[in-house]
Amino acid sequence: MEDDLVGAFSTAQEFVAQEVALLPGDFNDDKVVNLADFFLFAQNFGQPAAGELAVFDLSGNGTVDLTDFFLFAQNFGATADKRWAFAEVMDEIAELRLQAVGGTRAEDGRVTLRVWVDAVTDLKGFGLVMAYDPEALTFLQAEAGPGHLLHSRGGQAPLFHVLNQRPGHLVLANAITAGQAVSGRGLLAELTFQTRGAAPTNDAVFDLREAYFVGDRDPDRVRRVRQVGSTRLQPLTYFLGANFPNPFNPVTSIDYALPTTADVELTVFDILGRQVKILVSDLNHPAGFYTATWDGRDQRGRIAGNGLYFYRLRSKDFRQTGKMMLLK
Repeated sequence: MEDDLVGAFSTAQEFVAQEVALLPGDFNDDKVVNLADFFLFAQNFGQPAAGELAVFDLSGNGTVDLTDFFLFAQNFGATADKRWAFAEVMDEIAELRLQAVGGTRAEDGRVTLRVWVDAVTDLKGFGLVMAYDPEALTFLQAEAGPGHLLHSRGGQAPLFHVLNQRPGHLVLANAITAGQAVSGRGLLAELTFQTRGAAPTNDAVFDLREAYFVGDRDPDRVRRVRQVGSTRLQPLTYFLGANFPNPFNPVTSIDYALPTTADVELTVFDILGRQVKILVSDLNHPAGFYTATWDGRDQRGRIAGNGLYFYRLRSKDFRQTGKMMLLK
C-alpha cells in the first residue's frame, strides 16, 4: 500500500506482548499446580508483586497476599497429573507419626487426629497427603493446632490450608512466611473427623501417604520424607460409657473400650448386688471400641423385673460401674 496507515481518522496504539500463565498457580511451569508451587508462593508471600514476582499476584492487586493464596488454593490440583510434588532429595532423618483419639459416644463420635514430626531440621514449609476410610469417617475440619511447631521460634505461618479434598483423601500444607526455619519435634496439624455410625468403630484407619518439606538452606529444593506413618483409631485408656437408652425397655446398649488386650468381664447386677447376667467374658479381649447389649433377661433367659440395675466393667487394671433403669 502506498499511503500511510496512520491518518487523520486513526490513532496510533501501543501493544505490549506479555506472557500469560495457562494454568494460574503453576509458578514453576511444570504443567501442574501442586505442593512445589505452594512452597514457591510461601517464599514470596507479603512481597510487592513487581518484576518476576508479578506471577504470584493472581488477584492483580499489586501484592502477594491472602487473596492470591485463596485463588491459588482454588486451582490446586487442577490438572490430570497425579504428582503432588517433585522431590529432589529424600529426608531420611525426620519421622512423621499420627495419633488418633476420641470417637466414643461421650465425645459425640468426634475423632481428633494429630500429625507429629520428630527429628526434623530446617523446616520452613510442609505438604501432607493423607488418606482415611470414608466408609467409617467424615472429615470435618483441619487446623494448625495449639502450639504447633512452625510457631516455635516466633515466626508467622498464616497459610495453613486444606488444598485438596475428596472423600477419603486430603492434601494440606503450611509454611512460615516471616521468620526462621524450625527444627526438633512438634505438632504440624490437628484434624477433626466424625464417625459415621452411632458407636465408635475399629475400622477407622488413617494413612499418611506422602510428606514434603522445604527449608531455609536451599529453599528451592523440595525434600520428601521417607518415614511416614499410619494409625488406627484405638483407645488410649479404658472407657465405660453410659448405657443408651436409659431408662430402657426392653433393650439397652453399653459402650466400652480397651487400650490393650486384657482379661475382661462386663456384668449386670441387681440392686442387692446379685449377678443377673454376664454380658462379656473374655480372657484375651482385643483392644478397641465395643458395644454390648442387654435385652433385659437374666442368665437363664428369664425376663428381669422393673427397677434399678448396675453394670460393671472389670479387668486387672480397671474397674468401673454404671447404673441403669429398666421400666416396662
